[in-house]
Amino acid sequence: MFNIFQGNNLIKRTIAKALGYDENQEYSRFTSDMYFQTFFYLSKRFGNPSFFDDYKEAGAWAFNVKAYVIEIRMNSSWVEFMMYGKIGNTRVSSPYTVKYMRERLKKRDLVINEFGNWNEKEEKIAKALFDSFLTDNKVEESITQEQFDEQFGKKWFEKIRKYNNSIINVDYDSILKLYGNDYQNSYTRNAIRTLNKFLNNLLTPIWIRDVAYNIKGRLSDKDAMFYERYRNNIKIEFRSTNKKLK
Repeated sequence: MFNIFQGNNLIKRTIAKALGYDENQEYSRFTSDMYFQTFFYLSKRFGNPSFFDDYKEAGAWAFNVKAYVIEIRMNSSWVEFMMYGKIGNTRVSSPYTVKYMRERLKKRDLVINEFGNWNEKEEKIAKALFDSFLTDNKVEESITQEQFDEQFGKKWFEKIRKYNNSIINVDYDSILKLYGNDYQNSYTRNAIRTLNKFLNNLLTPIWIRDVAYNIKGRLSDKDAMFYERYRNNIKIEFRSTNKKLK
């Protein structure tokens, strides 16, 4: 299983919206004001947490939810939510990556592999680039491969990368402006819908001596009745956090 969102803005906005915070979140620290309330609620509803690192964490809970595992971890200051599952193409992480890979595929006969193992067409391109590289950098003919790698290896790699980018010609800033930096596909959209339902479910009340609490803390009777609508909206199976994700 993969960490689907890696703490990006897509999951932060989903968490913030579901829990009633400002959606425009850059960091996860907005959950710091529900820290102790969350520990109380999860402990009472699901039982004691597991621990990855007693020194750094107050506890962690993990749940099987549909095809995913959702973890709630309490670090030293705020509450973290992590989601594991399938994410489709693991090489794709942003709209820019999608556009770049598509353009690279279209122009595959004009670009070369940055790490070698070239075919015949790539060899011809690489030779022309390498000849100009030797001239531009005044590389001595007597240089050994080991010396070249040490002195010019990084620079040679950058020349290939710069050449490929000039051929592919996808501007990062333009893609960012048009589509943002949060990539979604059928996997991530389904994961977000599932996460949203899960978070809503955590707003349902538990009752301690006729007082209602949810993951954010104490509720009025009116709010408790309002959040009852999320009870049983999704199947949640509490699991030991120490189980290895497969």
